[in-house]
Amino acid sequence: MPAEHDTDTSRWYALNVRPGREFDTRDRLSALVDAVYLPLAQTIDSRGHKIERPAVSRLLFVQAPAGQLLDLEREALQSGRPFYIYRDAGHTTPQAIPDSEMHMFMLVSSAPDAGLLFIDSPGPAYATGQRVRVTDGIFKGAEGRVRRVRRDRRVVVQIEGICAVALPFLHSSLLQPLD
Repeated sequence: MPAEHDTDTSRWYALNVRPGREFDTRDRLSALVDAVYLPLAQTIDSRGHKIERPAVSRLLFVQAPAGQLLDLEREALQSGRPFYIYRDAGHTTPQAIPDSEMHMFMLVSSAPDAGLLFIDSPGPAYATGQRVRVTDGIFKGAEGRVRRVRRDRRVVVQIEGICAVALPFLHSSLLQPLD
């Protein structure tokens, strides 16, 4: 690894992986980076067995220095098992995810059977709305914006430009306005 990458700060980044290769990519990268997070959802197969599958197809999160991640992306492309780092608007540098957004996303997306709705590629409609904090229950401490999703009022926790997760309906007594 080149010397200039040694001083990079470890940050969270989102990766776009091939469909059906999320688990393989997670396992391959887990020994090479600081942390890997794959949001999972439980489903029931045709035999009635519970199975875990990626909650958002093609999406994986890693924590590593940007330089190291760029080197890994290049090596993966050459090996025939590519993944692509989400880039900033100029499509040149990797889009770092703030730690606070990533921890909030992990908090809500790791709750088992909580009626979550994962939204990949959130549109601009999720950029406005009242900002709130959940004050009680399994999502206590989660911060997001109130939105209407599928005719229901939900708190949406978003990783800017990548994806979002909508919490199940929460009564207004469990919400504290932040604006």
